[in-house]
Amino acid sequence: MDEEAKIRQFAEVAKTIFAPAYPAVARQIINTLGIKQGMALEVGTGPGLLAYELVKQSELKVFALDNKFKALVLAKEILNEKGADFQRLYLCCGDVLNLPFPNHTFNLVCSRGSFFFWQDKIKGLKEIYRVLRPGGRAMIGGGFGKKEIKEEICVKIKTVYPDWEKRVAKRRREFSQERLYHLALKAGIKDPTVIYDEINMWIVFAK
Repeated sequence: MDEEAKIRQFAEVAKTIFAPAYPAVARQIINTLGIKQGMALEVGTGPGLLAYELVKQSELKVFALDNKFKALVLAKEILNEKGADFQRLYLCCGDVLNLPFPNHTFNLVCSRGSFFFWQDKIKGLKEIYRVLRPGGRAMIGGGFGKKEIKEEICVKIKTVYPDWEKRVAKRRREFSQERLYHLALKAGIKDPTVIYDEINMWIVFAK
């Protein structure tokens, strides 16, 4: 399967099987960070559905970033169908290892799912810290919002990705609570918090 086919497959999964997770995760991010206004950045937006929910549930202006231009073209189509507010939602192409934004730009930065695939996780965290404003907060990692949502997704997604449970188990072996914490420390982040349980794997920090 070529890259474009993979992008389209993932977008279809996001629109259907993963659909219940995005409102719940957006709510979790907003409530955990306590930020509903200002500028926000979502890293690894894919089809843009988490960014869409962040805009719906807050007054944030959200920059939805992905390093694959084809993913952003598809995201624009999906978000147009949903009637997204493009006065507060901006799609942009760029890499977390070299974010195309000045220092101290964002009140909130988040990323769900992409962190585990960054080529240099420490550098990515440093870049996120760089673009946070003083007093800004970030939530990086993965989660489903609610246990019931994860259980529902895990049943359905095996029809598309039969090895899903093995992938999840491998990720948890590679990214323990202790490792996530130490990655944040190595990135120069002071006093990070790790939210880690059966549905969450998040690094939370402030500047």
